[in-house]
Amino acid sequence: MITTPYVKVILNSEAEIVDFECELSELKYSPEEVIGKNWFDVFIDEVDKKQVMKVFQELFDGKEKEWETFENNIVCKNNQHKLIDFHNQIFERDDVKYINSIGIEHVASQDNVSFKYLSSDGIKTFVNQDNRLLKIAEELAE
Repeated sequence: MITTPYVKVILNSEAEIVDFECELSELKYSPEEVIGKNWFDVFIDEVDKKQVMKVFQELFDGKEKEWETFENNIVCKNNQHKLIDFHNQIFERDDVKYINSIGIEHVASQDNVSFKYLSSDGIKTFVNQDNRLLKIAEELAE
């Protein structure tokens, strides 16, 4: 049973949201409000778009292992920002590629799982997060 609130989003290659589940109450979006919309237009602040788009494109370009984990801010419905640690996976259905991203709110931790993000100067930085995210990803995959 999943006890940590999470967000799960499936995106196509155009960043269109094709599936959305959210247990992060702060986001305040329902699936009906976001499915069919562009992830970057709804959830990514203008100041973060360039770096998040870079990661998105690199995932579709085959760099899945490099960006399997990534953290970035997302914009809640009330315009507040939440730092989210994402676990990303590329999959194909009917010869179409998608990104399945599962995220939890970032919590500083001393455990071993590293999350990558691009700093404003483009340098990859690693931060620690506990293994809750990987457990959630495994449970949702079952």
